[in-house]
Amino acid sequence: MTENGWYCGRCRYWHRPDKKKGEIGQCRRHPPQVVAEDLGDIETEWPETYSDDWCGDFEATADR
Repeated sequence: MTENGWYCGRCRYWHRPDKKKGEIGQCRRHPPQVVAEDLGDIETEWPETYSDDWCGDFEATADR
């Protein structure tokens, strides 16, 4: 966690799709990433982060 409070759990782009997962959520700042799965399947996934991770794209949200 950063000293200034700029971390994923307080960012407007962070989304926790499953409350049961705890502190893991998805960063929705940029489009999903293309991931090659087994057997040649291709899927897209949002990057997963912990609520106390941080990056330079932080934007605060009023409800977090």
